[in-house]
Amino acid sequence: IVAHNMSIVSLHLIRHGESEMNLDEKKGLMGGKCSNSPLTATGREEARKLGKYLARKGRNYDYVFCSTAVRAHTTAQLVLSELERPVEITLRSDLEEMDTGDWTGKHVMELFGPKGCVKTFEFDTRPPNGESFLDSEVRVKNFIENTVLEIHRNERKQAHPRKKIRIGVFSHGTLMRAFFKYLTGFNSRTLFTFGISNTAEVRFSYKPSLEGNFVWSMTKFNSAPHIDLDFPTSKL
Repeated sequence: IVAHNMSIVSLHLIRHGESEMNLDEKKGLMGGKCSNSPLTATGREEARKLGKYLARKGRNYDYVFCSTAVRAHTTAQLVLSELERPVEITLRSDLEEMDTGDWTGKHVMELFGPKGCVKTFEFDTRPPNGESFLDSEVRVKNFIENTVLEIHRNERKQAHPRKKIRIGVFSHGTLMRAFFKYLTGFNSRTLFTFGISNTAEVRFSYKPSLEGNFVWSMTKFNSAPHIDLDFPTSKL
């Protein structure tokens, strides 16, 4: 099937490195969009290690899209700086983290504890002045339908299309869960408990099924083999 001009899309979702906001989250504070939160020294090293690991594997992307948040953009820059053929980064505000609105910076016990103001949290729960998980999923749907699949459609029109189109997306933990929900149809609240480490990858493939129609399938989840590898010390 693939030989008959049916290009495969390999979609690589990568979470940003550790940020200052992540340190606040470890203290029990609610994170969120926080677009200006920078990477920590650890986060920069995580990104550099990922880039070194991908370079060692010979990885290159055909397209790279990135959240406009500082922590994601810096991660993408550090990773791509290590690759042999880095491509231009396209910044997208629709790839930013879910906006937790007035909840941002509040302690989770104040929100979800026994005396908290939030009695239940569902996919459609919308924080004051923020967005719901479903709102985030709508952003994901539009990105997939109008950007990723448009790239795929255009590639298939070429006389000699690539067999595989590699698309890198540097984004955020909750938004990556929204990608997961949209592309797999997984509809359980246990989705909120799925851990995605800093600079970990979640990978999906868009390829023909046995019936010939294109379908999405997940091939990796929370993959971060680079974290435990030793590379020469960086000044970054």
